[in-house]
Amino acid sequence: MAPLRLKATAATLTLLTALLFTTAPVLAAETRPQGIAPRPPSATGVVVNIPARTLYWYRDGAVEGVFPVGVGKDSTQTPVGSYRVQNKAVHPWWLPPNGGPAVAPGPANPLGTRWIGFSGGYGIHGNNNPASIGGLVSLGCVRMYIPDVEWLYQQVSVGTPVHVTYESVQMQYGAGGQRYLAIHPDVYGWGRPGVASVLTAAGIEPDAVVASEPGLYPLDAVAQQNGRTLPAILHQGRPYIQARALGGRLRADVVWDAASGTVLLGGNPLPTVVRGGTGYVDAADAAATLGVDYAWNSQTRTAVFTGRPVFMGGHLLTRRGLTIDSLAYLPVRAVGEAAGYGVGWDGESRRALIDGVALETVLVGSKAYTPADLVAVRLGLQIRLVDETIELEG
Repeated sequence: MAPLRLKATAATLTLLTALLFTTAPVLAAETRPQGIAPRPPSATGVVVNIPARTLYWYRDGAVEGVFPVGVGKDSTQTPVGSYRVQNKAVHPWWLPPNGGPAVAPGPANPLGTRWIGFSGGYGIHGNNNPASIGGLVSLGCVRMYIPDVEWLYQQVSVGTPVHVTYESVQMQYGAGGQRYLAIHPDVYGWGRPGVASVLTAAGIEPDAVVASEPGLYPLDAVAQQNGRTLPAILHQGRPYIQARALGGRLRADVVWDAASGTVLLGGNPLPTVVRGGTGYVDAADAAATLGVDYAWNSQTRTAVFTGRPVFMGGHLLTRRGLTIDSLAYLPVRAVGEAAGYGVGWDGESRRALIDGVALETVLVGSKAYTPADLVAVRLGLQIRLVDETIELEG
């Protein structure tokens, strides 16, 4: 517990405030991810998760602050429960629980510059030992860096909800509702729920994450096809793309095979994960099956598919059509040969040839592309752009 006394003379407070601000410690940089947090019990209020040694501030359901904190020692644990702010104080006095003399505001005061009481003698407060933040260090109170608690002090009022929890494994959410599994140390030895049970309760396949060490494990990914977003997830660290969405964009049949529990994409069975009743297929396998270019950025967790279906006379030629600067480009060899023309390459001019005529050419990887309108003129075809497809008609 951290008893406090709110009385002091104006002269004493003025002097000690000056001392505090002239001796303020240099604080360590905060490195934990901002904006990633558990769902709050109340739309506005404070949540402290003891195993994470983290305090979250929510307003209207959105997380506005994520702060490291020090919590109670194992012998003087921070009390778990739902409370409300009972009192607040600027430059509080501290009454040592061992009956020692009261400590006035100032550099020696372990409460720092702000006190936010939430249960009897327990509260959220600053401190005079920044190195203690992040540890099991207090007599049960929640310690914050001085700038952090001064900011929080301005947000809360008497009556603001304060929820103190003990969740060593929990679901957390980031921008756009992206999900994360957070595993924290079991600091009080209360036991840790199984990862599989937490995932299952959240409607996620129990083997989505294979992990037991503390950390933040993402469960969702971002996918794009020609710059348009597609639903995607992460499963055991690999990106999976929503099969029906990708198939629709790239004109491929999507069939659920109940016998094998897999999705058939373009007639080919692919590794499948079912999440929320929707089938997702391995992104790299899907790209290979459909014959489109694919890249995966593990840092941003973004899967990029590049390709547009190209039809000639209603028949699919390739899915490697491109859009560059809003102009449609066609793979020269696939289209020229399908139309019955000879296709070649002029190494000197670095241009593709159709029946010996050089066309403006762009190399994408090792493949030659040329503007669709030039190909259409050369082959005597009409070109239409329909949603994601490029259609050629004789």
